[in-house]
Amino acid sequence: MRTASSRSRLKRSTATSGLAALGALAGLIGLLTDQRAMATVGLALVGAVTVDALAAWLTVRSVVLALHGPPEAVTGETSEWVLTATGIRRPVVVTPAVVPRAPRYLVRWGEPSLITLPPFGRGLVHHVGLDVTATGPLGLYQAGRRMLVPLGVPLPVGPKPVDVDLTWPRPRAMSFGLTEGAPLGDDLFRSLRPYQRGDERRRIHWGATAHHGRMMVRELDGTGVVGLRVLVEPGEPGAMADHVTGVAAKVASTALARGWTVQLVTADGTPGRPDPATPSGPFGAALALVPFQPVATTTRTAVVAGERAVHHQLATAAQGPLVAAPWAGLTCRVTPGGVRWE
Repeated sequence: MRTASSRSRLKRSTATSGLAALGALAGLIGLLTDQRAMATVGLALVGAVTVDALAAWLTVRSVVLALHGPPEAVTGETSEWVLTATGIRRPVVVTPAVVPRAPRYLVRWGEPSLITLPPFGRGLVHHVGLDVTATGPLGLYQAGRRMLVPLGVPLPVGPKPVDVDLTWPRPRAMSFGLTEGAPLGDDLFRSLRPYQRGDERRRIHWGATAHHGRMMVRELDGTGVVGLRVLVEPGEPGAMADHVTGVAAKVASTALARGWTVQLVTADGTPGRPDPATPSGPFGAALALVPFQPVATTTRTAVVAGERAVHHQLATAAQGPLVAAPWAGLTCRVTPGGVRWE
């Protein structure tokens, strides 16, 4: 995948113009008055300015950047990456181009550098914008180039789980007689009965014991497979959509921690791999952090095996119609209006 970049641009220091003008004037006077020493000094100044600009320009022109980072990221949180630069003889300064006044990192050829990238918006990240600058040997010129460095594997940026107060309904078994490898569900409550010798203490129902004045225990139907379907409708792209997906992440992860089978249903807004346009120059405005704005195409229904699978699917959850097959377990719908059990 190609690296899109702006043209290499030069920015001179305050003294550069005066020094170049002084050199040109001295050289011209020396040539007109046949003063070889003055002409030599003048031409040397002009040559030094030219070489300085050329060295800076060639450095940023030839640099090749590669990024290696985490398998996933969370909205609102920074991430650590390893940056390597090749194709250069002089050090370059690399700055993330997504926020103003971002940290600057001095990168040398062949030496991996640990850098911190600002938070990404929810979605899939295919490229990272970086500004690369280099100065000439005399510090008279600074050359810059903005690069969109492609990632070998798109980075899913999922929501941060949002803590919410939920009233969980009674577990509903999808099946009994567990098969090997099936997740364990809750003990399914049937009724109350008086305590008998040999009953487990964890089955004592203390509220009923206090009410009846004698030890009462829960009568159970055994352990079944408890299933929960989470339908996610995040609404329009923006902060509210990130909040809704964060609530859905919390609901799903809590159910997984209980040992339940969790089915996640979302409108998949995964876009195709984009071909980036040529970015603006490195000395201009930083790239804006654009909210995830997908076009929902199909319903994505998956039984998630862990929090990572939840994170990845919610990274591209969008607003759209949800079409799902019948489900024997519990169902909850997460929308901008809250969590509703169905």
